[in-house]
Amino acid sequence: MAQCSSEQRGLQPGDQIASNRLVFVYHHHGIYVGDDVVIHLLQPAKKSNSSSPCQKCGHTPSLHGGIIKTCLDCFLDGHSLYIINPIDCKPPDEIVKTATEFFQGIRTFDEYNFAFNNCQDFASFCKTGIKSSEERNKVVKTLLVGTKEVTKVSATMAGIGMVGLATASAMHFVVKRIVAKKVDGGLGLGYPNIKSISMLFDNMHNPKFEDCSTI
Repeated sequence: MAQCSSEQRGLQPGDQIASNRLVFVYHHHGIYVGDDVVIHLLQPAKKSNSSSPCQKCGHTPSLHGGIIKTCLDCFLDGHSLYIINPIDCKPPDEIVKTATEFFQGIRTFDEYNFAFNNCQDFASFCKTGIKSSEERNKVVKTLLVGTKEVTKVSATMAGIGMVGLATASAMHFVVKRIVAKKVDGGLGLGYPNIKSISMLFDNMHNPKFEDCSTI
């Protein structure tokens, strides 16, 4: 089956794009910079001889990690393409410039971390100037909801009493502190306080992103 070019897909330089992974469990994000090229953030490569370099862009998954530049086909990895439409974003040329400077090492971006510094954080920062990741938000919400449930269960267990309640409450507080300190770390953006967690959840219900447009 013939593959569509970036022009046929309607891509423009500066677009934030995403591609599903693991049967839509999560999405990989990047910035399209033109000429069928995408700049995106990957986790550190695991050294092996199991993959061959792409004949189009030379990308070798087993060798390349961090902020990389690949062809669109390598970015998609055989999956679907989506265009992300933030409400507030920078001009396309500035978006491309930002992504390119990160790739060239002119600017620095923290190493990949799924929970605190993932590919959507990178793409969102290039696009809007703000790190944002709904992929992380889903994990954070699951953690906090889980610790709240532990607190409730402990409170109803007569055999555990006040010690169990205090322990569970402490667990919930620690998770909130870790998330509050890490969720927006890096790039000099500062650490939010505990109140930022409720703001994070509010943003999850009122995101800055419009619905993805599948190509």
